[in-house]
Formats: sequence, structure tokens, C-alpha cells
Amino acid sequence: MPATRLAAVLLATSLPFSMAVAQDPGIHGLWWTKGKKGRVEIADCAPPSKGICGKIVWISQPNDAKGQPQTDKNNRNASLRSRPIIDLQLFEGWRENGPKKWRGSIYDPDDGKNYNVGISLAGDKLVITGCIEWGCESETWTRYREP
Repeated sequence: MPATRLAAVLLATSLPFSMAVAQDPGIHGLWWTKGKKGRVEIADCAPPSKGICGKIVWISQPNDAKGQPQTDKNNRNASLRSRPIIDLQLFEGWRENGPKKWRGSIYDPDDGKNYNVGISLAGDKLVITGCIEWGCESETWTRYREP
């Protein structure tokens, strides 16, 4: 078999595998939050941080009642309340905790608090579970797909 034909056969048989690998982004990518109120981009943290990071890239109501961009108005730290919600870092440093599982904390701009959470990935669903004194709650995010 000529070398060029062999190379073509090898390339053709390897394409489905490489395309399948490229199609599974894991936890990385864009995610709808509960109720599709927002989209969060999840990516590797930029150095010097380590782990997985996530920031808000879109919200359903980008402006407040006065027509101004939404800010982190519920933050416990008064000096951070003027931060825009868009591009707000919700979490950084999530660490892998098993196959398709992570642990870390997440900031909730609705109440201005941080929560320790467990994260698990099941296909196009990301389940975030946090426990506090009176019990545990879960929230499911779904992978954003271009329309």
C-alpha cells in the first residue's frame, strides 16, 4: 500500500475518535443557571490560580429598575456592591474530587453569601449541592447550546 494511501486510511479511521474527544468539553463551557436567569462560563483558572473558575457572562435582566447595569448590591462587603454582575467571578479553584466531580465554594449574588458545594457532571447537567445547618439543597445547571 503506498504511503499516501496508508496515511489517508489512518486519518479517516482516526477522525471519529478525535471528533468525539473534541465534542466532550467536560465541565468547561457555557451553562444556564436555574430558571435560565443567567449564563456562567466555566474554564480553567488563569495562573496563578489553579482549578476551575466560573464567571457570569449573561443575565436575563441586565439592568435595574433605573435602567442601570445590575451590580453586586447584596454583597456583605459594602466596597464591592458597585461591581457589575456581568463578568462577576462566582467561583474559582474548584478542585476535582473524583470522576466528573468537584468541590469548592460558590458565591451567590442574590444573597451575597459564599457556599461550600459539591459539583457533579452528568452529560449536559451540572448538579451543584450545598449543605448548611438545616439541610442540603441542589441546583441543576444545563449546558448552553447555540440556537
